[in-house]
Amino acid sequence: MIELVNMIVLAKEDNVGIALQRIAAGEIALASEGRKITSHEEVPLGHKIALAAIKEGEKIIRFGVPVGIARSAIEPGWLVHIHNVRSQYLDNSEDHYE
Repeated sequence: MIELVNMIVLAKEDNVGIALQRIAAGEIALASEGRKITSHEEVPLGHKIALAAIKEGEKIIRFGVPVGIARSAIEPGWLVHIHNVRSQYLDNSEDHYE
């Protein structure tokens, strides 16, 4: 069976991959460099999927930089989105202007 690349990992430090197309629950998410994970739920095009276990309070790393903080533990293969990630900037009074 041929596995098609359907995810991109932007930097080796990343703990999330980005869906290049809709990834169905139970489908393998595969990056061109060979990283792969089984999706436990649907991951829409452009959304993030956890590549490794991410602990509550741990930073979400994409393109080698933090893009948010896990609200709760996120297991490998689960969608990483607003339901389980919070902004590290909006909670920061120095960077948050009203």
